[in-house]
Amino acid sequence: MAPAPQPPIHSLAFDAYGTLFDVFAVGDAAKQIFGVHADAVLATWRSKQLEYTWLRALMNRYADFETVTVQALRYACRRHGLQCSREVERKLMEAYYRLAAFPEVPDVLVRLKKAGCRCVILSNGTPEMLNAAVRSAGLTPFLDAVLSAHQVQTYKPHPAVYQLAVEFFQQPADRIGFVSSNGFDVAGATSFGLQTFWINRNQTVAEELDLKPRFTGGNLQSVLETLQIP
Repeated sequence: MAPAPQPPIHSLAFDAYGTLFDVFAVGDAAKQIFGVHADAVLATWRSKQLEYTWLRALMNRYADFETVTVQALRYACRRHGLQCSREVERKLMEAYYRLAAFPEVPDVLVRLKKAGCRCVILSNGTPEMLNAAVRSAGLTPFLDAVLSAHQVQTYKPHPAVYQLAVEFFQQPADRIGFVSSNGFDVAGATSFGLQTFWINRNQTVAEELDLKPRFTGGNLQSVLETLQIP
């Protein structure tokens, strides 16, 4: 990890899906429904979910993230020749509302809080989806707010979404840390001017967008190391 930034960062915005919460934690429910096809369905579902947010942002045809997620699920089922009944949608979306946090998340948020940092979620998810996941994972005491792209009716990497963090913290972008495991999200936040931390959980290659994250690590513990928080 690179040395701690100067001036130090005390305000942090975290992406939710893939960063704090494991989107593939719905795997058990998916396996009960789709059997041997579950992994393929989950991979297509996630990729199409992201693609639909980008398309809707570009076309200026906003629909909330729950709608996008259900539409992506329907596509994934059709793509793999499987039925997607209302009951299937209900079961999998219920699992999405109860996504598990990655193992290190609670401890990292506790230590950031003790160090005097303010922490928020900044996500494409709807407020209902995000607040349900936060409650389910027991993270409510460690977060100062949940900021949703729904407030500005578009999706990352549109600058309006990252502006929500600036408005909440009442600080310039370069005094705010943004933490995400998603390369496109890190690129968008870097372009906006936030201090970006890329959590490269899958040890993949960086995006070729001429927008490098300021810091890179394998999980959220690396944020503590970078900020020199014990």
